[in-house]
Amino acid sequence: MSDGWNIALLGATGAVGTALLEIMQERQFPFGELFLLSSARNAGETVWVNGQSLQVSEAAQFDWSQAQLVFFVAGVQTSALYAAEAAAVCLVVDVSGLFALEPDGPLVVPGVNDDVLADYRDRNMVAVADALTSQILLAVKPLTDLAGLAHLHVRNLLSASSHGKAAVDNLAGQRARLLNGLPDDAGSVRSERHLVGEVRKILRDEGLPISVISVQTPIFYGHAQLVHLETLRPMAAEEAHVALVAGEGLMLSEEPDYPTPVEDASVNIALNIGCLRNDDGLPALLQFWLVAANVRFSGALMAVLTAEKLMAEASAW
Repeated sequence: MSDGWNIALLGATGAVGTALLEIMQERQFPFGELFLLSSARNAGETVWVNGQSLQVSEAAQFDWSQAQLVFFVAGVQTSALYAAEAAAVCLVVDVSGLFALEPDGPLVVPGVNDDVLADYRDRNMVAVADALTSQILLAVKPLTDLAGLAHLHVRNLLSASSHGKAAVDNLAGQRARLLNGLPDDAGSVRSERHLVGEVRKILRDEGLPISVISVQTPIFYGHAQLVHLETLRPMAAEEAHVALVAGEGLMLSEEPDYPTPVEDASVNIALNIGCLRNDDGLPALLQFWLVAANVRFSGALMAVLTAEKLMAEASAW
């Protein structure tokens, strides 16, 4: 292993944990010791990282003081069990959503509100925004930087992986049922409210008008969003096009092409945008189609970018 911080990863055998390890290697993330953790059920498995075989240990037996930073990517229940204990002795980057809306902790979309990272000292913890929140805010930032934001409406088309591995495994048997498109009956109201709360917290605008609708789709991985936004001043699609092309990490499809979860989100680690235009009926509105890999881009990459920025912030202190 190279010189760097000692890192622990809780959820190392899950989808986000696996993707996070891949991205750490791709980005040559600097770490010294790497501790892979899981529940007792998956402890003892081995994972290859940078050409070395590492054994996964049980989180309940881990001494958190061995790590300087811990990624929590194993879900709400696991974060509730261990995150506070870990944060007493090391930095915590949590993607579960458990701490996202708590007022005394930073909620981050890297590249959107990096300035709040300094607030990690309040609890030794940073929450990474939900996949849907990260997608929408990274996409609208180049536009709102130029013209502000008056109103935001988002239709979320969710992949099965938003509900975990069991939902992915069950998708084949439910495909006929899902082909019609269904409201997200697995906590849709709660998840929609959560997105509204995260967006308002990150943008520091508790009164921002936002409407959200979520629909479950028969796709394994990759979330899609249909976005309508009204800026504080009129913005033509041509101006928006220039801003989005210049945006970091954004891939803009040219008409008549448009991105899809299967063909685009599954093969790249970018935020894919298409169908950009002013609304025909309400020309003051901009609308576009947005696709990203919810596991690799919105989950794992956002966590790694947050850790990189957090480590730089802590080192500069």
